Amino acid sequence: MKITSRFFIAFLIYVLCISCGLETYVYLNPVEIVSVTEVTRAEIVLPSQSAAEFRNYTIFYRIYLSSFLVSASVESQLSDINTTLASHYRTLAPYTIDDNVSPASIDSVFRNLRYYYISLNDNLNNEKQLYKVLNSPSWGTIKLDFSSRDRPPFLTDTNGSDEYDLLRANSFTSQPDRLFIYTTELESSISDTVNIDVQMNPNGQSYAYVSMYILATGINENYSPLYSRPKHIGIFRLPN
Repeated sequence: MKITSRFFIAFLIYVLCISCGLETYVYLNPVEIVSVTEVTRAEIVLPSQSAAEFRNYTIFYRIYLSSFLVSASVESQLSDINTTLASHYRTLAPYTIDDNVSPASIDSVFRNLRYYYISLNDNLNNEKQLYKVLNSPSWGTIKLDFSSRDRPPFLTDTNGSDEYDLLRANSFTSQPDRLFIYTTELESSISDTVNIDVQMNPNGQSYAYVSMYILATGINENYSPLYSRPKHIGIFRLPN
């Protein structure tokens, strides 16, 4: 019995040690503070990241066509805008509000709903991936602006020193127009190869809205992707 007991204790200690080594959890700080002005502007505070595994922030988006013009609180009118938008919002809500819901698979969750990564266009008309811009662990505050009819929607920092036009994903979207502007091109050809980032509306369409989520990403010691809890930035009307 003594040998059996000692063996059991040694085995238990071994298992605990191995388990401790395998279950090291890396926490990436989620975005918490977003200030939205109607359906045209957002100011986003990017939290500082202390984890060495942090790599960047990224934004997922999907465009929804609609026959409805939003006049007040957007979240109370999701079904009026587009019933699929309301369904997608409910699906993603648990990931945005509950730290106990694992974000490990959030990339596949977004992709299953056909959400894609935003890209950027700089002042020299050079395309940049968003993750190559928002890659500092202490980046600060950014703004999204959909309000102007004189220029496409854009991203800037609070000082306005760097401005980038927002671009839709370079795959599956109609070319060459990838700006976040409502045109007949958005509704004229939607398939599994063109405008796949756009959701039709069975009740017709006179407007287009984009729903956006932001999250921190990283890579752990085993080169597996890490994600923070996503934050819903808001729903914005595309200018035309």
